[in-house]
Amino acid sequence: MIVTTIYRFDTLWKLGYFKDLPHVTVRKWDGDKMVSTTYIRVYGGFDIETTTIGEMAFMYHWQLSLYTDKKEIVFLGRTWKEFETLVTKIKSSFGLNDNKRIILWIANTSFEFSFIGRRFEWSEIFAKEPRQPLLARTGGIEFRGCLSISGGSLAYLAKNYTETQKLKGDLDYSIIRNSKTPLTETERQYCINDVVILAEWSKYIFDKYIVSNFIPVTKTSIIRHDLKDRAKASYGKKGYKRLKEWVQTLFPP
Repeated sequence: MIVTTIYRFDTLWKLGYFKDLPHVTVRKWDGDKMVSTTYIRVYGGFDIETTTIGEMAFMYHWQLSLYTDKKEIVFLGRTWKEFETLVTKIKSSFGLNDNKRIILWIANTSFEFSFIGRRFEWSEIFAKEPRQPLLARTGGIEFRGCLSISGGSLAYLAKNYTETQKLKGDLDYSIIRNSKTPLTETERQYCINDVVILAEWSKYIFDKYIVSNFIPVTKTSIIRHDLKDRAKASYGKKGYKRLKEWVQTLFPP
């Protein structure tokens, strides 16, 4: 189902499109205490299309997916005001806060964050380098990047992880556009596919990692997680702890 305007979100909510969604609780140590965070099982993605004039880039179209296990919804918009309104509605309708969240995946957070960074108050930002965030959270909405995990472009991610594939050559980036520039159905489908891919990626991450109390940030974090699980499976928790202490003696800080 494609929703072409944000103002239908209220109607969808009243109709129960997002009612009684399952959730996953992720627990992790924060200093000396265990912190629990609830993630609603809605598969989200966010992407924008931009046009360039000289050295300035402008967004002229955005798309956001909110899939569940039974419903497939994509929102489309043309202005930042529309997007900001939708984010506000999502936060209030789901009752999101620091402990109750949803994840919106982005193909390349460095690019998108250069546009949205000044539009929200951020509760948390995790970056590997300046202007290269891997995670940025505004209240109960987490924007997370795929690039540091998949190791490739959105087309590469789709080829390796999702059923939906990225369309090619259907959106001419040489054309200067603005929020009122009409898009053909083919061009709109190009935009839609991008966030459908991200929604399918989100489901993959939920099924493979989040249900096991782990949200990957980079490829390296996945390797560490897998090695930890294998060591615990082979040696048990106590054996893993001794193994970890032994390895630390080989590579002191």
